[in-house]
Amino acid sequence: MKTSRVLILVSTAVSAVIAVIIGMNIWHERQQTVEEARNRLTTLNYALAEQLERSLQAVDLAIGSVAHGLDTTSNWSSPEVHQLLRSYATVLPQIRALAVVDARGNIVNDSAQHPVSPINVADREHFKFLQANPHNRMFVSVPFKSRRDNEWTVVLSRRIVGSDGTFMGVVFARLQPSYFQELYKNVLRLPGSGVNVFRSDGILLLRQPHIEEVVGTSFLQAPLFASHLPQAEQGSFETTSVSDGASRLYSYTTLRAYPVVINSNQSMDAILAPWWTNAKRASIVVGLMLLAGFWLVRRLLLAMKAQEAADTSLRLAASVFEHTQEGILVTDARQHVIAINRAFTRLTGYTLADLEGKTPAVLRSGRHEPAFYQSMRRALQQSGEWRSEIWNVRKNGESFAGLLNISAVKDPAGTVTHYVAVYADITDLKKTQHHLEHLANFDALTSLPNRTLLTDRLDQAIARARRQKQLLAVCFLDLDSFKPINDQHGHEVGDLLLAQVAQRLRNAIRADDTAARLGGDEFVLLLSDLNTVEECEIALLRLIEDLAAPILVAGLSLRISASIGVAIYPFDDAEPDMLLRLADHAMYRAKENGRGRFHFFDAAEMAKEPDQG
Repeated sequence: MKTSRVLILVSTAVSAVIAVIIGMNIWHERQQTVEEARNRLTTLNYALAEQLERSLQAVDLAIGSVAHGLDTTSNWSSPEVHQLLRSYATVLPQIRALAVVDARGNIVNDSAQHPVSPINVADREHFKFLQANPHNRMFVSVPFKSRRDNEWTVVLSRRIVGSDGTFMGVVFARLQPSYFQELYKNVLRLPGSGVNVFRSDGILLLRQPHIEEVVGTSFLQAPLFASHLPQAEQGSFETTSVSDGASRLYSYTTLRAYPVVINSNQSMDAILAPWWTNAKRASIVVGLMLLAGFWLVRRLLLAMKAQEAADTSLRLAASVFEHTQEGILVTDARQHVIAINRAFTRLTGYTLADLEGKTPAVLRSGRHEPAFYQSMRRALQQSGEWRSEIWNVRKNGESFAGLLNISAVKDPAGTVTHYVAVYADITDLKKTQHHLEHLANFDALTSLPNRTLLTDRLDQAIARARRQKQLLAVCFLDLDSFKPINDQHGHEVGDLLLAQVAQRLRNAIRADDTAARLGGDEFVLLLSDLNTVEECEIALLRLIEDLAAPILVAGLSLRISASIGVAIYPFDDAEPDMLLRLADHAMYRAKENGRGRFHFFDAAEMAKEPDQG
């Protein structure tokens, strides 16, 4: 009897101890489940923030290029400006249209239609703000329904200013919230999850799932803005949702370049659903063990539960590994490939049979210097992580751009056992970025550098001439009799003629020189590395002769000449804008002297001219 009591007491004590241990285990699993969900949300939100910032940067580059490229004396409502707006809108799926607004708030040109319907936006927030503030960055408006199509939109805009800094109007892009909502709908695979995009002042710009009643309202008093953003620009927290009253886990990130905050969230019910299932199962098992009092049965059940959890974890890990959209490559500690997923094969064309036992060096494209890979190795040795853009090569020899994240996997002793590399293909994004950079710096008709790139190259040419103590010739060209040809044969022939002239200018100069188009029939040549003025004269005589030769355009034999004004650095002036103005002045002298010739700027001539003021 005594032994039975002892056995009962011992069994009860052991069962109680085991129940406590299992309870702690369950609580630890809950914490681990929440932490894993936090890590998933953080990774997802960071990727969404990167994508959103790249999308905004592409739009910013487009509207900035239009704002800086519009000549304040040109016709903003012209078909040429409409075509320019359309060329940008075509490559930017995240926007509905690009438009130009004059200083009174009237939309004068629009990529969506030409000519535009009479619409005035002087009462819109973005116009009033940019009209009243010398704002040199892209402005993000509150969301509103467009007067044109009654669709939700967010306007991204920049000021157009005159040469004296006066407000001339606005270039804006109508962002499509639906584009991002559809994107997030496809990305959000976590049950009970959502995405919110706010302006930094708390205004909700868009969300997925979409709730019309809350779009455009202020969340400045919500915990994100009231408590967390003042402490850190990115992080995570758990709170009750203002939208649906559910307890949610949030991960937020502030964009680096724009006043925008994005957060991803998931309901705690969805996060803890698997844990609740496991917790209930464990409680039932513990109850049965306590009632039965059989320690061996309890141990066996725990072993079975642990094995089941391990199998589930392995199946889940294998499923995630095979079905994720990013390419994954796993190596051993010596960096020999031991596993890849299907997405990696789709990305590179390589199968596991091609790579097993080899190092990832077979993917190298040859575009990076050895120092690039040395920096990668140092980062992995010091922190166990490395993340950067990289150019690699597919099995068929084609290069591709990827966003690569490498993490070192360590055992409990801290020894590296594996490396895991995750690739995201960003080749199309890099191509779009390159195309936009080309549009921002080169003339669309002739592919010559535009005024923006000319200014940069003129600064560099002056610095080099000063450093090498050589001469620099700034030559301002205006085509003679271009307007009659354009009027007689039409703009299409005129454009083809300008393209042919541009090609002759390219052929006439050296590789280190620059030929640029300012607009219309005005061109500028930068002739550098000159030792004497005579070298410039020889080059210009040869150029005038080349331009005088007949030009075949659309079956027509056309003749054209150019009047050229020349300013010489350092004889005339050291400032880039002044050199261009002096060359322009000399060009008019060349026209007065008979056209089809060049004329060097002469300060004495300018002094003799009557005051025009």
